[in-house]
Amino acid sequence: MAKEILVSELSKSFSLSTPEFGIIKLDQAALSIVYEPSRIEILDTGYKFCSKFAEPGYAIFSHIISSGYLRDYDVENLFAFDVIIHNIDRGGKRGKPNLLINDKDLLLIDHE
Repeated sequence: MAKEILVSELSKSFSLSTPEFGIIKLDQAALSIVYEPSRIEILDTGYKFCSKFAEPGYAIFSHIISSGYLRDYDVENLFAFDVIIHNIDRGGKRGKPNLLINDKDLLLIDHE
């Protein structure tokens, strides 16, 4: 959780957008709507890192978006940020961009 908070705050130094975050403690019983009891039993009961939902209008970044469209964004800044935080999730073999995009902004996410 500390890493998630640190990375969220560090992203501001790179002028990168991330959702606002918070720390929550979930009522494990409320998870029964989504998960089987056997899955709930193995979940950590402590506090969790969470983030605010992105506003409507963002799409998941994908290979469909051409590199020409990305010229308006600071891709080098994003790459430098990922190198510093040792982020190996964005793209590559895993195929998870961990980015949302709209007409004016990239929004960094960690969907796991």
